[in-house]
Amino acid sequence: AYLEVTDLGAGSQVMKGTRRGVAQIAKYSSTPPAFSALLYRLATFMGYQHLLEAGTSLGLNTLYMAAVPGAQVHTLEGCPQTAQQAQQNFGTLPPLQQRITQWQGHAHQTMPQALAAMPTLDLAYLDANHTYEATMHYAQLCMQNWQPMGCLVVDDIHWSSGMARAWQELKQQVACSIDLFEAGLLFGPAVPAQGHFVLRA
Repeated sequence: AYLEVTDLGAGSQVMKGTRRGVAQIAKYSSTPPAFSALLYRLATFMGYQHLLEAGTSLGLNTLYMAAVPGAQVHTLEGCPQTAQQAQQNFGTLPPLQQRITQWQGHAHQTMPQALAAMPTLDLAYLDANHTYEATMHYAQLCMQNWQPMGCLVVDDIHWSSGMARAWQELKQQVACSIDLFEAGLLFGPAVPAQGHFVLRA
């Protein structure tokens, strides 16, 4: 199966053109299963239930997040065909699909709408537009709305110089951050841990 991809972000460093195979997207655009499991375990351990995802892609991380006990997930996707494919994937697991609200359109419009629809923001996972400007904009929106024990997960913080710059600036705005290389975790002001940590494999 192939999708006609509308890319509203920084694009792919691997896949060229707009017609891409679903298997190709799963291989190059999806995070490793271990990272998806990390999102699930983090949210479960912290008791997070109100979750936001920017960048649905095929919806694999969305389903992991929806499996968190009591979770309600709002997920944003800019590409219409990718969003449709994700919706089909959600439909294979109806109990989890009921926990997912999908927003299709540019995140500049859909993120404020999703945040307004959520009673609070426990965890946000940013994996949409991998540019410095967009990452800073979306992160600031989330940090203005997160609860004091919340967490912001920023994907691909070493993907480009712009993403590395965004990560360096964002972590200075919080008391606790963790660099996992694959992504960075920023924690709200009520999280008791303090310091900026780098975890090596």
